[in-house]
Amino acid sequence: IVRQGIVNLFATASYNQRKLISYNSTERNNLFGDPLINIFQTDTPVTNGETGFGSLGVDYFMNNRNTISLSGTYVRGQFNTDDVLYLTYDSLFSTGTSSSFSERTTDNSRNFQNLGGMLSFKRLFPKEGHEWTADANYNQSRSDNDGLYLTKYFDGDYTQLGGVSQQKQEGSGKNRFLTLQTDYENPLSKVTKIEGGARAAIRHFESENHIYQLDDSTNDYFEIPDLNNYKYDDQVYAGYTTFSNEINKFKYQAGLRVESSFYTGTLTDADTSFKNNFPLSL
Repeated sequence: IVRQGIVNLFATASYNQRKLISYNSTERNNLFGDPLINIFQTDTPVTNGETGFGSLGVDYFMNNRNTISLSGTYVRGQFNTDDVLYLTYDSLFSTGTSSSFSERTTDNSRNFQNLGGMLSFKRLFPKEGHEWTADANYNQSRSDNDGLYLTKYFDGDYTQLGGVSQQKQEGSGKNRFLTLQTDYENPLSKVTKIEGGARAAIRHFESENHIYQLDDSTNDYFEIPDLNNYKYDDQVYAGYTTFSNEINKFKYQAGLRVESSFYTGTLTDADTSFKNNFPLSL
């Protein structure tokens, strides 16, 4: 943090690296149905990741009553996970138990980045407790993830059945948030105070997730249809005002708040959309 006269400058930075090794075991017993089924699953995922963070900001003291602040942040990270999952599937018949096995090897990677900024203004009036603030916050982020899945199937004698099933997954997501807010506070006397403010929140969000299966006959991937791709926008606008007072040690407060919201969403695979408007609520 550095301050020189009417300017205050501040900055932070950090870097983190980690490796996570874990062992997971799951046993599931289905007690109803014919045949009864027991499922045993173990896996040992290993994750390597790193993240970096940085921020920079400045305060500008226009005078002893007015201050403008501007700051920004940036975050970036990446994680890679390797895993081998073993699955035992037992079917319990009256004549005996039939077992099958599978082994799935996965290689996943994910990276993300986030950028944010804030602009704020604060005014202090001569009267103590009398102030006005205004803020604007913007944030946007993006993430991408990819995965490769190789699965082998075996019979009860652990003889491989067929070839290797190969799938891949590609996903991405992004969003943008904008928030505008202002608040005003004025103590009219030692026991009387009025407050008011307004807020607007605007968001945009997108998500894509595609799964592909390898066709052994053509050695090409084809996409497995899914309804996991969507986007939406929503907007929320609100305002409030309050009045507080005290009469003979009896304190009371009265206020009013109004809010209006709008939402639109689309399933991009199905090309269908949904809209919902709530124009006013008290």
